[in-house]
Amino acid sequence: MYLLDHNMNSLGENLALDEALLEWIDTDFNTCEILRFWESSQYGVVLGASRKYRDDLRIDACQRNTIPVVRRSSGGGTVLVGPGCLNIALLLRYDRHPALTTIGDAHQYVLHRVMAALQPIISEKTLHCQGIADLCLDDRKVGGTAQRRCRNSLLYHMSLLCHFSIPEIERYLKEPVDQPDYRQGRSHTDFLINLEIDLETCKSALCRTWKTVTDRFQLPLDRVKQLSQDQFNNDQWTYRR
Repeated sequence: MYLLDHNMNSLGENLALDEALLEWIDTDFNTCEILRFWESSQYGVVLGASRKYRDDLRIDACQRNTIPVVRRSSGGGTVLVGPGCLNIALLLRYDRHPALTTIGDAHQYVLHRVMAALQPIISEKTLHCQGIADLCLDDRKVGGTAQRRCRNSLLYHMSLLCHFSIPEIERYLKEPVDQPDYRQGRSHTDFLINLEIDLETCKSALCRTWKTVTDRFQLPLDRVKQLSQDQFNNDQWTYRR
């Protein structure tokens, strides 16, 4: 599996790169799978593919503080990204991992490997899954997940709170309309928690588990540019729901 630790210039371009890599993996049977990390130096909102922005955003706060809002192609809930949040994209092929055949099995497959990677560097508290596919420390959420499934492969998105300012989430996101039972109506601040590990330590653990290799390959930048213009940096796509 290739390792790609690379930030694009904007949130939209980061999502466009994930999508372009998925197109490549899905059509080229000979290419390696990819584990990608990226981080945002500024706060920004990433809507899930089917989320309604009016339900999820504190729109006035986002506009007042010029917080960028984008929409990804994978499902799942809306998240705030920024300093201290590690964004992960796994590009995986079904023919190499039979456990990826269904949505539920794919969540189990990926999350169990993530937990196996991170648990040895987490002290005291235990990582486990709650809800549909939340990564939790005890009963508090540290990571959200989403999938974008194509014919031959999938894009698995995960955001991990490592050293994130959780009060910022309260500032820009409403509490979700649909909540898992284990949340029990808690606010973002009471429900979410940081892993309290630095991003580089987290990356190293995940790289060991996925047995990544660092290799240079040409990024599909022309396709990224097109996807950014047509979709991920396009307000018609972002505010379509």
